Amino acid sequence: NIFTFEPGQSLPVVETHVMEHGLYFLQGKGLYYLDGQWMEVEKDDFIWMGPYCPQSFYATGPVASKYLYYKNVNRDIVI
Repeated sequence: NIFTFEPGQSLPVVETHVMEHGLYFLQGKGLYYLDGQWMEVEKDDFIWMGPYCPQSFYATGPVASKYLYYKNVNRDIVI
């Protein structure tokens, strides 16, 4: 999936997922929330997130922020 956020837009919640996943930042910049901490991100940054890691995003740049988001939803997870 490619997520696009205009400047000032954000994910409306802090979320978690049961599987590890990653993202590759394609354009713009912003603040990414991971496990209780906000960090600056920009084009060409890569983030890998472990399972159940709280996360969110806020676009801060002068242009739209875009990132490629990957998670393997076709795995069986024992609960």
